[in-house]
Amino acid sequence: MNENQNNDTPNFVPCKDGVSIFYKERFLYSKYNPSKANETLIENLSIKPNTLILLFSPVLWLGLEKLILKCDDTCKIVAFEYDKTLFNFSLQELDKNFSDDIKNKIDFFSNEHFSQFISFIQKNHFRKILPLDFSGGTFFYKQEYEKIANLSQNIIDQFWKNKLTLIKFGRLYSKNIFKNLHFLANSTKLENFYNSIDCPIFVLGAGESLNEGIDVLKNLIFQNKKIFILCVDAAINSLLENNILPHGIVAVESQLAIQKAYIGFDKKDFPILFCDLVSQTGVVKLFQKHTQVSFFISEYDKMLFFERLKERKILPETINPLGSVGLVAMELALRLRKSSDVKIFFSGLDFSYSKGITHAKGTPAHKTQLQFVNRIKSIFNFESSFCLGTFFVKSKQGEKIISSKSLQSYAMLFRETFLNEKNVFDFSNFGIDLGFAKCSTEEVLTFCQKTCDNFLHNKNFAKDLILPALTQAKNCILASNDTQSKIVEPDNIRSKKILQQDIDAFLLSEKNELLKLKDLFVNGTQSQFYESSTPLTEQINSLLISREYLYCHFPDTIDKTNIQSFYNRIRIEIDFFLKEI
Repeated sequence: MNENQNNDTPNFVPCKDGVSIFYKERFLYSKYNPSKANETLIENLSIKPNTLILLFSPVLWLGLEKLILKCDDTCKIVAFEYDKTLFNFSLQELDKNFSDDIKNKIDFFSNEHFSQFISFIQKNHFRKILPLDFSGGTFFYKQEYEKIANLSQNIIDQFWKNKLTLIKFGRLYSKNIFKNLHFLANSTKLENFYNSIDCPIFVLGAGESLNEGIDVLKNLIFQNKKIFILCVDAAINSLLENNILPHGIVAVESQLAIQKAYIGFDKKDFPILFCDLVSQTGVVKLFQKHTQVSFFISEYDKMLFFERLKERKILPETINPLGSVGLVAMELALRLRKSSDVKIFFSGLDFSYSKGITHAKGTPAHKTQLQFVNRIKSIFNFESSFCLGTFFVKSKQGEKIISSKSLQSYAMLFRETFLNEKNVFDFSNFGIDLGFAKCSTEEVLTFCQKTCDNFLHNKNFAKDLILPALTQAKNCILASNDTQSKIVEPDNIRSKKILQQDIDAFLLSEKNELLKLKDLFVNGTQSQFYESSTPLTEQINSLLISREYLYCHFPDTIDKTNIQSFYNRIRIEIDFFLKEI
């Protein structure tokens, strides 16, 4: 090699069998046979359908044609170069040495295009990734390339996990939406609560660390500290059994089983239920006569149906589909606090458990375990601790605890979503270390300001604390006339509310459109709704395209199925939803 060559620029180095590259004091290919390593790697590959092939640091793209020949039409080759200089160099080599046909089969990203890279993976439904180091350029950013590979696989895994969840629960989600729409007009918009809490917020899950969290809260009650408690619904009874009254409850569960969490308490004590529109309707019925209900929706799938609800102004505030009620509770807490200076403390969000104990004392899971204890059945739930898919991880104290792939994915999502938020603290000693700053009991007590009243036992506390906005929203003007008295809302308040007449109009319209669709399916070209100027299939598809709730839970999609089988199943779904609307 010429000593005068610039090491900060990729330089060609002639070899016995080809050309290598010298860059930053390193050869990026063999000095003897540059292409052999890549060709041997490709020959030994077994590439399955629907694979995302990640070429890290492609540089000269040696072996690219052979790799393309080994891929079927369901696979995709994506190259990624972290080094800006090598990216520009590789892009030039790709343009210079390969035909347009080859170049059209490659997507090439740099670190500056990272968001586009992630978006690309999210839009394409791959089944797995195959990372390939295509040159020695990966040496300079080994950890970064490893993170990219892991993140790509996590995105793919999450998509298929969401797909399986949708297959299992999609119909129930849609059913609950239609049922909960009837309660929407009497609810308080979630936006009205934003930036309303100016005291420390405690976010409580139902994990084992809630037990120690309760001890801290008892101490705060004794010292008359001003705080706001936001808990997941599974933790309600654990708190009430310790004479702790939460001010807000978060409900996202769509299945009937969650109603166990609400047994044995007076709904009048709870001023606010923060409720997903897809959650169990029975829970809303429990609360809507006695307390404030505020809806939001987790968009569990990208659907034009939601866009139609938004256009009708009957779609509540959206929250990203976080999957876990604990994550949703933290997201709500961040929206509720007045500013980032307001501190948030969390406990019970363990994403793990100890041997035989899956939840805190007093939770439905704990009570169910107690209920079935007998001479041969232990109080400990060892079945959950050692079932298929569980494994040991280290706790915050370095001890062995149990987790699972799904729990760890929630822990990772929690960390990635909230770790950079200001003034969020972990005040528990159990569970997976999520990377947040820790607070001892003494530090928590110091953070919480003093006040003269025991707010935790004052049923009106949350109503007084949480809204200026709530008070304003309920501050209707009483007007009288000769025949009757009625409530007249100020114009600025009325404009912020979801009106019952809008909901009723939407439901009536939706029912009529489903009846029209049903008639087209049953009678075909003899239907009273058939338009001879438009093909029957086109008419049907135009009605289906924004009513994904009829088929979003199907394992297949319109363009990948037997169309008649697809229509037959939709015909059954129409009858189901006509009964629910």
